[in-house]
Amino acid sequence: MNIANNIVGGKWWKFDFHLHTPASCDYGHCDKAQKNITPEDFLISCMNKELDCMAITDHNSFDWILKLKSALLNLRNDKIEIFREITIFPGVEINTLGNVHLLGIFDPCMDLEHLRNIMVKIGYDADNQTTTKPLHEVIEIIADNDGIAIPAHVDSEKGLFKATSDIKRTVYNTQCLLALEMINPNSHDGLYVDSKLKLAHVLGSDSHSVETIADKFTWVKMGKPNIEALRLALYDGDGAIQRSDELNGCDNPNDIRSRTYIKNLIVENGRYIGKGYFSP
Repeated sequence: MNIANNIVGGKWWKFDFHLHTPASCDYGHCDKAQKNITPEDFLISCMNKELDCMAITDHNSFDWILKLKSALLNLRNDKIEIFREITIFPGVEINTLGNVHLLGIFDPCMDLEHLRNIMVKIGYDADNQTTTKPLHEVIEIIADNDGIAIPAHVDSEKGLFKATSDIKRTVYNTQCLLALEMINPNSHDGLYVDSKLKLAHVLGSDSHSVETIADKFTWVKMGKPNIEALRLALYDGDGAIQRSDELNGCDNPNDIRSRTYIKNLIVENGRYIGKGYFSP
């Protein structure tokens, strides 16, 4: 029996914040056969990695969101042996003005029309493959549309830490950020330090092939996974976020066998309990 399945309230969910599908033009890199993977096989690969939640963050596209939701329903109905529930958070990796990449993550129940309309609001120019609005405005628009904006791989190519000082200052002043996707937990940016922001540092695989799904991930503490629960977890930071590269020898934080916990609590012989007394 999986003890975590019986936990009431918040538990830890294995979450890949940054996953690509064949909807991304560079999916599979040099292995073009990867582009032919079916949504069902993609999900089975995610199930093999025991993912609980995933953000599908294709480059400037939501095209595979409905395909994956339909495939998940098919696999559930087929009752395949390896089946496990996975919450699909629709997302997108946006190339913003200034060539800085940004993840936008939205509620699993958000409809496709609303998602695509967000790309219009941020002024995405498909011909130039970038937004017409600057990064800080895109972040604010995502937040205003009930999404969570997370600067992608901030400490690597096309990441926020590599941007100009002007871009970084405006982003750090938006008051709309809860998290950064940071590849190296020890990465340093002087302006970020000076901003005194206390943002969650999440980790995603940035997978462009089925082999690398969940190679890097984040444990997120939530009740039922949805955008509000995710937003609260990111706000709580260290108390609700554990990166896979900082687990300190613990493979699954839901495993309570190695620590003290309350299994049940019985109260007896109370002065008023069960004796018919009540407060007026």
